[in-house]
Amino acid sequence: MIPQRFPEANTVMVRPQGWTEEEFSDIHAFVGDGWVITAWRPTPAELMKLNLGEPVYLMLKGGTMQPACVTADSPFVPDPVQDRQLDELQDSHL
Repeated sequence: MIPQRFPEANTVMVRPQGWTEEEFSDIHAFVGDGWVITAWRPTPAELMKLNLGEPVYLMLKGGTMQPACVTADSPFVPDPVQDRQLDELQDSHL
């Protein structure tokens, strides 16, 4: 996946010191309302796998995981169904 710039981004997560660009690139993000949101575009090879029904894997560095959501829908466009799902996700971790 390739990190993307998007209009709502209000910060840049910079590559950790000592890491190479191949390991981690700067990522534009929106930070607010208790969320850090980034946008990703699949490579042509990844898109082919997705179209064949292969899963998307979420990998986070560390020994625990905060609540997370992976979606193809923009979190910046109102969607009542998505809003309810996000509320349920947050409520389940309170």
